[in-house]
Amino acid sequence: LFRKVRAAQIEAQQELLEEVTPGKPARDTSNGQDYSLTSFVVGHCNRLAYAAAKHVADTVDCQLNPLFVHGAVGLGKTHLLRGICASVNATGDRHAFYIPSESFTNQFVASLQHHSLDAFRTRFRNIDLLAIDDVHFLADKKATQQEFLHTYDFLRRLGKQIVMASDAHPHTIKCVMDSLSNRIASGMIIRLEKPDYETRVAILHRKLSSHGHSLSEDVLNFVAENVQGNVRELQGAATTLLATGKLLRRRVDLETAREALQPLICARNQIGRASWRGRG
Repeated sequence: LFRKVRAAQIEAQQELLEEVTPGKPARDTSNGQDYSLTSFVVGHCNRLAYAAAKHVADTVDCQLNPLFVHGAVGLGKTHLLRGICASVNATGDRHAFYIPSESFTNQFVASLQHHSLDAFRTRFRNIDLLAIDDVHFLADKKATQQEFLHTYDFLRRLGKQIVMASDAHPHTIKCVMDSLSNRIASGMIIRLEKPDYETRVAILHRKLSSHGHSLSEDVLNFVAENVQGNVRELQGAATTLLATGKLLRRRVDLETAREALQPLICARNQIGRASWRGRG
C-alpha cells in the first residue's frame, strides 16, 4: 500500500514538473466539452459579460484590462474564460493560456520544491493573454498571491490581457492582499446572474440539439419554469429527461417530464423553503 501511495505521489509530482516546463503544451482539461464562445448561450443575464469576452478575444487594445467576471457556481464563468482562450489561440497570432487558481498554486509550489521557478515564470509570462479561474482559491495563500501579482504586473507592463473569474466580487474575497484586489478593481468587473426564463429555454435547446435530440415546446416550457437554478442544473435536467426516455423506452412527453424531474423539483422547493425560513 505504501508503495502504491508513493508511486501516485511521484506521478503527481512529475505531472506538475512537466507542466512548468517551458514550451510544453498544456494538457486538455476540457473533458470533451465545447467551451467555445459560439456555443455560449447569450441572454439578458450574461449579455454584458459575453460582449466583454468577445472584445478581449477579438481585439488587442486592452481597454478592459483586467476583465473580472464573478457570480455563483454554474453560470458560465469557466465557459467564458476558456472560450476567450480558444478564440485567441485559433487565430495563430497570439497565445492565450487558461488555468484554475488551484493549478497555478500547485505548479508554483512544485517549482519551489524542485528549484524550477524560472521555468514556471517563463511559462506564465511568455503569453499574450492569461485567463485565471477561481481567484477566490488564492485566499490566504500569501506567497502564491505575491507570485501572481508579479506575473500580473509583468504582463500589464507589456500590454498583455488578463482575464479572471471568481465566485465573489474581488473586494469580498477574504484574505486577499489589498494590492491584488485593488489592481483587479482597476479594470472591468461584471457579475453574472442566474438565467432568466428565455435564456433557460435557449440553454435547453442548445443542450438537446448538441446531442441530436429535441423535445416538444410544452416539455421545454415545463422544465424552464420549474428548474430555475444555474446552467448545470438545466443541463442535468435535460440529461435526466433523455436518459429516462431511453431507459424506460418512453416518449418524453409532459407526463414523463413531470415524473422524471419530480425529485429535482421537490429538492429545489425544500431548499427554497428552508432559505425563506432562515431569513425570517
